[in-house]
Amino acid sequence: MNDHTQTAEPGQSTTSRPEREYLPPSDEIIVRYANHVCREFGQSVDESYYTLEIRQDLADFLKIFARMYAKHLNKNEGEKL
Repeated sequence: MNDHTQTAEPGQSTTSRPEREYLPPSDEIIVRYANHVCREFGQSVDESYYTLEIRQDLADFLKIFARMYAKHLNKNEGEKL
């Protein structure tokens, strides 16, 4: 038995859990961040970066990326066991 295997009492699961679980930021935080980035680009680079479509597309991309990265980190965390 390795260090991370747990002995379960009757009625409990015997699976061990990673010490930490990575979670992506909430959708609200990602949307606020995307809006901030687009506003900054709109003010300093080009106004077209601050359109609704660009803000939504950036937020959608960041949501997908954040979920994938959290999944990747959790997979690697499990492999350390």
